[in-house]
Amino acid sequence: LAVVRTSATMSGFWAVVSIPLCTFLKKSTRISWRQVVSGLEKAAYNALPIIGVVSLAGVAMGMISLSGLGLKFTSIIIMLSGGNLLALLILTMISCIIMGMGLPAVAAYIITSVLIAPALTQMGIAPFVAHMFIFYFSCMAGLTPPMAPFAFVAAGIAKAPMMKTAMTAWRLALPIFLLAYAFVYNPSLLLLGSFSNIFITVITSLVSVIAISVSLEGYFFIKLPVYQRISLFVSSIVLLFPSLYVRLGGLRANSGL
Repeated sequence: LAVVRTSATMSGFWAVVSIPLCTFLKKSTRISWRQVVSGLEKAAYNALPIIGVVSLAGVAMGMISLSGLGLKFTSIIIMLSGGNLLALLILTMISCIIMGMGLPAVAAYIITSVLIAPALTQMGIAPFVAHMFIFYFSCMAGLTPPMAPFAFVAAGIAKAPMMKTAMTAWRLALPIFLLAYAFVYNPSLLLLGSFSNIFITVITSLVSVIAISVSLEGYFFIKLPVYQRISLFVSSIVLLFPSLYVRLGGLRANSGL
């Protein structure tokens, strides 16, 4: 259905219709019509929260569009960033995390993308990359203190201190926070570009993430001294730069450490 460019609505419809029919192909997987009806009932109940969130997000999007807030917000955030891409990305990250603290990731993404994605595209970022950056940090709100619901749930299960667990989760997740900035400056991480460039970028980014994690934890088979951890962290950040020569220099520095 995706190949023939069927709409998302029709693709979902035919997928739902085909699932019970496909079960009849083998005797071991056949389901009764009672089970089909029960499955549809459960699906409707599970969809209720999503329907509510999407409906509210639609209302918010309509208010933003009709009031002109979207255009004004875009100009405001560009003004606050001073035309600097890194500052704009940091402001976008903060906005996504704040939205994601009170809303599900999808709803936070929808609202934030309406407000901020135009600002990112005006700065020369490809629309796909801009939306990936926004969605990425809308999801990461669940790991970011002070409101880190994912970490708080884990703390409750493990009977551990909530804020300490949240801070530990954020520290462990720091490499993937930095990875989002890397794919904005180097879209090869999103599999955009030539195969050779994608391959080199994926390898250097993988090494960078591992090295950053090691520098933050302070262990790599043995306990690392502070100066080596700092050097490892700095050289690992260099591996995320878009320039190939800079990344190769960072890779050599990492191998030396």
